[in-house]
Amino acid sequence: MAGTDEMRDLLNRLYGSIKTNNPAAWTAAVAEDVLGVGSDPDEWWDGRDVFVRVLTAQIELMAAENLEFLPGTPHIFEQGDVVWAVDRPTISLPDGTSTQTRLTLVASREGGQLQIRHFHLSV
Repeated sequence: MAGTDEMRDLLNRLYGSIKTNNPAAWTAAVAEDVLGVGSDPDEWWDGRDVFVRVLTAQIELMAAENLEFLPGTPHIFEQGDVVWAVDRPTISLPDGTSTQTRLTLVASREGGQLQIRHFHLSV
């Protein structure tokens, strides 16, 4: 499978994990040296253990509020074993309101699958 197809599939699994309250899509694809960044200046998650703990808690909170992440039209690029995506997914709320976000995801192929190295989500 081409890296762009792998990344598109990974993004769909990640977005879908929020609605189903299943962080396994994230935990299975996070590299040990991942760096995650959010909107708030304090949202800086360095390393797999911290990233997985924070993302698991956030997915649980978003699922409890019945939030849904809807993909935008991701721009996906590939160079060797590195694949990255830039997207503008929409957070949809149960009352029908929505907010567009900005996402950058960088992954590298390791052991036959993409491993997330960098994640940045801004609202």
